[in-house]
Amino acid sequence: MKINKPWWVTSIIIAGVLILSVILLAIKVGIYKERPQYLRTKRVGVLLANVSRTSKLEGLKLGLAELGYVEGRDITYLIKNAEGSWEQVYSLALELAAQRPDVLVAGGRLEAQALAEAIQNKPVPVVFMGAASVKGGFRPSYMTGVDNFHTELAVKRLEFMVRLLPFVRCVLVLVDPRVAPGIQSLPSLKQAASQLGVSLQVASVSSIQELKKFLSVLKPRQAEGMLLTSSFLLEEGEAIELIGRTGKSLGWPIMGVNVADAEAGLLSAYGCPFMDQGRQAARLVNKILEGQDPATIPIETPDRLELVVNLDTARTLGLKLHPEDLKFVDRIIVGNEGGGVGYGKP
Repeated sequence: MKINKPWWVTSIIIAGVLILSVILLAIKVGIYKERPQYLRTKRVGVLLANVSRTSKLEGLKLGLAELGYVEGRDITYLIKNAEGSWEQVYSLALELAAQRPDVLVAGGRLEAQALAEAIQNKPVPVVFMGAASVKGGFRPSYMTGVDNFHTELAVKRLEFMVRLLPFVRCVLVLVDPRVAPGIQSLPSLKQAASQLGVSLQVASVSSIQELKKFLSVLKPRQAEGMLLTSSFLLEEGEAIELIGRTGKSLGWPIMGVNVADAEAGLLSAYGCPFMDQGRQAARLVNKILEGQDPATIPIETPDRLELVVNLDTARTLGLKLHPEDLKFVDRIIVGNEGGGVGYGKP
């Protein structure tokens, strides 16, 4: 006996055959190809020399998020942090380069140099988030980034220190001999000091042990203040804490390199905030991810420089800074020492 199928069953069968036919045809003509290159998740390798430079990474992520990148969907970060070890920076650079990300991001000059050595045979675009003296020959064609101007700003730091504290006539300058920008800033610092009527004493330290030993023998009358120069050693939390504590015990005002130095308890600092350096570098990373050749992307100067003064430290040192003395300051920190609240110019 012949059994007639319900009309809807026949309709489902016909629809299924049609859908299968469309899928097979789509595969044949190539509609369902591999996801296009421009839609793939981008891999960004980030190398940091120490924990303090994590703020640059935060700025980088923020900047790329503002440009529309969603972490985990559009972009993935491969992060290596040497946590203050000079030797580890170079070994981690090799590990990161071996993963062949779409772009490598260096936390500073040291990381950029390590990455340059790690990828010299198989170049990968590199963006540095704040590196000094990059115009002096250190810039392979596959590299671009933000110049933090630490070498040039050393003189401005001395000028601001004397302007803020006219009584300072003898300044101890702390340098790390392994770091080129700090050494390179000395001739211009000496020239500026001569014009300002200030005498300079230069001391070199290249490890936390050397720093501890040096600080332990300082006497109050050796100088009237201290000026730090560019060095990833001197931006470490332990180093800044030691320097700040020593300065207070000696009664010395200290001018730092990074804004975070003043936030950590030094009297003042002048430079581009770490967060800003990372956020600015995000624009350059985006250009490379969109296919632009890094050789055609100019190195940028900082979008913003900030002079910060810590009033809590000033009070601890017995310094009387009147509002008139602070008119040229961009931000003033008040509150608890080493972690106060800042306010600045609108």
